Amino acid sequence: ALLQVFDSAGNVVPGFDANFNPILFSDDNSAPGEFARLDPFMFFRAPATGTYYVGVSGFGNLNYDPNIQHSGTRGDTGFYQMEITFGDHTNADFIAFNDIGDSNRFRDQGQLILAGNTIYDSDDFAIDVNPGPRASNTPNDTSPQQGPVRNLREINDNNWAPGVVIMNNLIDTATGGIRYSGSTNNAGEQVGAVPFGRIINNTVFTGFQAPPQPTTTQADIVFMIDTSGTMGGDIAEIRQRLSTFDQQMIAANIDAQYGLVTFPASNPNNQPRQIQDIVDFATLTAAGSPFNTFPIAGAIENGSQAVREALNDLDVTTTFNFRPNSRIVVVLVTDEDDDSPNADFIAAQQALTASNALFFGISALGIGNTDVTYGALATQTGGQNFDIDAFRLNAGPFFQGFTSALAGSIGGGQQTVAGIQVINNASVTVMNNIVSGWNLGLDVDATSLTSV
Repeated sequence: ALLQVFDSAGNVVPGFDANFNPILFSDDNSAPGEFARLDPFMFFRAPATGTYYVGVSGFGNLNYDPNIQHSGTRGDTGFYQMEITFGDHTNADFIAFNDIGDSNRFRDQGQLILAGNTIYDSDDFAIDVNPGPRASNTPNDTSPQQGPVRNLREINDNNWAPGVVIMNNLIDTATGGIRYSGSTNNAGEQVGAVPFGRIINNTVFTGFQAPPQPTTTQADIVFMIDTSGTMGGDIAEIRQRLSTFDQQMIAANIDAQYGLVTFPASNPNNQPRQIQDIVDFATLTAAGSPFNTFPIAGAIENGSQAVREALNDLDVTTTFNFRPNSRIVVVLVTDEDDDSPNADFIAAQQALTASNALFFGISALGIGNTDVTYGALATQTGGQNFDIDAFRLNAGPFFQGFTSALAGSIGGGQQTVAGIQVINNASVTVMNNIVSGWNLGLDVDATSLTSV
């Protein structure tokens, strides 16, 4: 819905957004203290004594005349709710309630307990506790599940929320005993709750584990590169450093092959287009190859469409011939946010899920919709979104760190599993457990150091 204020003559009177910037209308303006809301909000201060009218319409019906019935563009009709408050806004408005109410009501909190189970020969971790996936129905909503904690009279600075109790279980498996995970938090996303749980009195056993052996993983990596004028220096750096990238893939026991999508303005409808099918590194970087000769041109950065093109979901005249059993990885490089329509963002999410693909980005963090599009795609797939400004500041160390993160996510190298693993901002008490036969008994990652 769109909100406007008119005087008695039908003239639009300006108001202010939450940051006190003048606005003539409000569409997707969050109120103070709100996060990523799509409802209109406006401060209004009458410039003079008089009668003023609040108009509500669909976004497309902006230029109607409030004095003429049925003016403007006919749009959808339906229920809406509007709240008007007077005086200075506060974050602590009080409502007097003089009745007795239910002050003595007992409120059960509930507790999920996994206890007394015997688990043999699991294909994965025998007990695996994870948060739900973040919301992904729109690029403006990546809310965590479970959501952030409420701050009541006692401030919860640690974002702790009750988690699962895992106790008195007998586990005999070779693929991982107990994994307890919290929520990952990318830049610009609402921070999820930190579950505090307990892993107590469990026996986690495996037969003799030989030292982890190197395993080779196939990966088909499609680079999606923005070719607009400001990207010239970045493209030169990527061409120069891709040999180091490939050597790190080899060192991590990853058999990598590569494809390429670019965003040139010469394509119909400014759509991204495949210019190199999946090939080995030598073919990709050969003299005169598309990778070494594509021009710097274009000004439209349809990143979600590029993801779709990389996954054979956009242009029916192009096809990436991915190798059987290869892990598909798409790597987007751009210094702008996503110009794609929302429908393409949703389609990109679906294509990534259908392909079980990883999304990695080198993009403009904090600019426009970058964090809620590219950041959301990275979170959804288990990839990461890196800052292109850090790449420009010192390309060598940045590219090495980026490559290491990507290699780790693909899963090459030595396969090591743990008896008990705590990851991704979890806060867990681990005590009185028997863990036997594992190369790695207890693994607590750097984000979960509040575990004890």
